[in-house]
Amino acid sequence: MLRVQQQRPSSEENDSEIDSSGAHETLVRKLRVTEGKKKVYSDQAQNVIRQQSAMIRALSEENSDLKKNLSLAASTQNEIKDQFVSSNFEDLISKHCLYKQQISEE
Repeated sequence: MLRVQQQRPSSEENDSEIDSSGAHETLVRKLRVTEGKKKVYSDQAQNVIRQQSAMIRALSEENSDLKKNLSLAASTQNEIKDQFVSSNFEDLISKHCLYKQQISEE
């Protein structure tokens, strides 16, 4: 009677299974660490993007305010008003000097 011998794994096969199991666990651990680092990096990048977006919005608002002020300052109507005020101011200064001189002569 022939017996069918069951093949038992040799100790070398057992060792290689243990080694590959340990390697697998190491790789899984490394994967988890890498995924954690990726999440942290992603969160930091999102925070930077939010801050930069807020800065861009603030600078855009400031830019439009400055453009508005510049266009108002350069408007023809305001230039005419400025000339009128400057002219009045010059007249007042000259009258002041004239009166001052008259007072000192008296």
